[in-house]
Parts: sequence; structure tokens; C-alpha cells
Amino acid sequence: MTPDLLKTFVAITETGNFTAASQRVGRTQGAVSQMIKRLESELRCTLFDRKATPVKLTEHGKMLLPHAREILAANMRALSAFDQSELDGLVSLGMPEIYAEELIPRILPSFQERYPKVRIDLDLRDTTDLMRLLGAGTLDLTLATDGEVPNLTGPVVHEAPVVWIAPVGQALEARDPLPLVVWKHGSNYERIVLRTLAAANRNATVVVNTQTISGMVSSTRANMGVAAVTGGQAYGKVRVIDDPAVLPRIEPRKVHLERAYSERSPAVDLLQEHIMSVLAG
Repeated sequence: MTPDLLKTFVAITETGNFTAASQRVGRTQGAVSQMIKRLESELRCTLFDRKATPVKLTEHGKMLLPHAREILAANMRALSAFDQSELDGLVSLGMPEIYAEELIPRILPSFQERYPKVRIDLDLRDTTDLMRLLGAGTLDLTLATDGEVPNLTGPVVHEAPVVWIAPVGQALEARDPLPLVVWKHGSNYERIVLRTLAAANRNATVVVNTQTISGMVSSTRANMGVAAVTGGQAYGKVRVIDDPAVLPRIEPRKVHLERAYSERSPAVDLLQEHIMSVLAG
């Protein structure tokens, strides 16, 4: 009963299907199925009801789950007790640019301090492009925004709060229609903003579409309109509007961590675990 077998078992439990679990652990679906068969053979019992959608734990599976999590946690504690600072390698990490200001300081400095010889190749794009690069094998890991592309299977590791920003000295939020600076035209982000305003009976018109957070903030500073950005992007020289009586609240954006199908890499494994641990805290 190795940690890899237990990690796969827990991944299926948390994602609800073998396909999503294979994405999380970085193995093919066939390999995941074989690993579970091996685990069931070792324990001499069936762990999943495979006919259910999503797959469900049997009574034996429910019995194993807390022990599996305890063993995996102990395994990580044991690894952490030894010096892994000599570990080297390259990890290609993708991240939607809209989260960079908030999440890069939380993720990368502490990882680099612990593993100084691991180099991070960071790619900032929108979720659609990042998932294309992940599928092509160009990226090892990527964060991805829920709803921007179909079939995200990785765990939700972060919920990014969204705030409204407006220019200093201009009460654009009082205008009718409300002038908007939003992410690229046709994006799920744009649909969420417009749907939220419509539900609050606020007339709005898009005056600027852009594919960069710097473009959104700069356009807002230039009195073009108001923008909804994730909390970490509340830059200087703008006003944060946090009053639902003025502008309606927008639901936090769910952020998944996706992994490419690839050979196992200690550096990728450690960054994946680090991201999940840091953002969970």
C-alpha cells in the first residue's frame, strides 16, 4: 500500500471520477484504473461503486479514506523533515494574469526559498491559452479559472474575491448607463459581470475590452469606466467600491490547479503540493 496508490485513491474520492483523478495525479486513466485494482487486490475488497455517477465509495472505501489521508499527511511530514534543498529541475507553471499580483507572492518566494535549485518558467495568459499549452505538454501545471473552458478536472485550490474599482475623483459608478472596463469580449468573465449588473437592475455599457489586468487598471485610472478585478489587483490610484448598495457584489472566482499528463517529476510534484498547501491556508 504505497503513497502513490493512496494518493490516487484519494484523488478519485475527491474528484468523483477516474478521468479527473488521472489529471490530478499526472497519470493516464488506464494507469489509474490499474493502481486501484492493485490496491483493491492488496486489501481484498472493492473500494468504489464504479456504476455510480460520480463514482462512490463502498463501505470498505469509506473505512480506508481517513487512514489514507493520515498516511499521506505523515508521508509529507516525513519528507519535509529532510533537506531537499539540493533538488533541481525545471517546472513550467501557467497562471491567468489576472491573479498574478495576488498569487505570485504567496506561491513562489516560499517555494524558491525551500528549493533554490528548482527553476520556474512562469507563463501568464488567459485560461483558454493556458489549457491549450497544458494539453500540448508545454506546461507542467497551470491555474485555471472555472467556467472559462469546459471540463476542468483539477481541484479547486483558491476562490479569488472580486472587487469593483473606479477612478479617483470621478464618480463613474453613479452614471447611467454604467461605463465598464472588462476582460476580453465574449469571455465568461464578461458574462458574469454583465449578468450580475442585470440582476441588480443596473444599466451598463462596455467601453473597453482588454486581455490584461494592466489594461483594465490603466483604463480605469484614465476615467474610462469601472472594473471588477480580483482582490489582489486593487492597485493604487483607484478607489475600491465595497458597498453593494452602490455596485452589486460579484461571486468569487474559483481557481483550479490542473496538471499535464507527463512522467512523474519530483519538482513538479513538490510545486503542486506546495500550491495546494499554500492556497489552502
